[in-house]
Amino acid sequence: MLKLRPLEKGEESLWEQINLESPMGTFLTSIYWMSFAAEYRGTGVDAFFIVDQSNKPVGIIPIEISSRRFSRVGFTNYSPVLLSESLVPEALLAIKAYFASYLKENGLFALRVHPFIKVNTEESAKIEKFQKSLAPSQARIMWEIDLTKPEEAIRHAMSSSTRNNINKGERLGLHFEKVVDENGVKDFAELMSETMSRKGFVNYGVEYFLKQNERLGKRGMTEIYLVRKEGRALAGALVNVYKDTAYYTHGASTSDKELSKLRTPYFLQWKLMTEYKSRGIKKYNMWGVAPQGKKSPISGVSDFKRSFGGYEVELVNPIDFYKGPISKIRQRLYDYFIYRNDRF
Repeated sequence: MLKLRPLEKGEESLWEQINLESPMGTFLTSIYWMSFAAEYRGTGVDAFFIVDQSNKPVGIIPIEISSRRFSRVGFTNYSPVLLSESLVPEALLAIKAYFASYLKENGLFALRVHPFIKVNTEESAKIEKFQKSLAPSQARIMWEIDLTKPEEAIRHAMSSSTRNNINKGERLGLHFEKVVDENGVKDFAELMSETMSRKGFVNYGVEYFLKQNERLGKRGMTEIYLVRKEGRALAGALVNVYKDTAYYTHGASTSDKELSKLRTPYFLQWKLMTEYKSRGIKKYNMWGVAPQGKKSPISGVSDFKRSFGGYEVELVNPIDFYKGPISKIRQRLYDYFIYRNDRF
């Protein structure tokens, strides 16, 4: 029977080892990402090992707390992380039992858990009995490119318009570069501000990008790239690299109408793919997309990502554990109305 115990000081390397060995481990559950996130937000992350009968760690689960008006929940993105996906059902039962008192002690209505388990698998079928959340978590449907294929095959899978836009960028002599100093990070942050204002999305401040690049850049987990023309930054990307995958987690482009006609984001994506392929990275994960044909605030971005060819990675829905029946009703009503336009 699986149980939980807190992470103790000095066990950080063991945590990272499990995350690296597990097929479920991503950069979001790395001890280094957790440390950066806690420092940036100014709040801690409660970290726990999942252990077997002999007290040997077989998994990990970090918990953060989100406080919003009328809602206070604990959440964990893409975890629990287990050495074997077959342990997920038993681990969820152990999590439910362990955190029953944690919810009460911390004044939480619910604990939201989102395992990195693909749909339509044996493991996903085993967890259908748990209560699906009505709130979104991290990207549930992602778009991914197989970088082990030959460059010609990757390019052939793209739409003709995407290939044309890439060719256009190559003819224009655009400059692709990796950011190596603070000024480059600030150029990227400025592009992000332009992009988020244009699309009406919530943006991160420049300090977020500076701190992430400082803390995780030296570990090779965060890389920022820009495309410039005559010294001016026209498009940029922040990529998180972990194990055999490069995750395109933030992208930005100029709002200048004339310069946007250069279609630099297409050139940027192709250069990123070839860069990571040359370094032996196996997968280029372009992060979240909306379901095919579904209208969404990210429909345009989703179509852009799909135009590069590739395939969907669809995960199971997040799962909620509640403090009690009253908290369950209250939280589900809240999630139903607040996130009614964000679910798919």
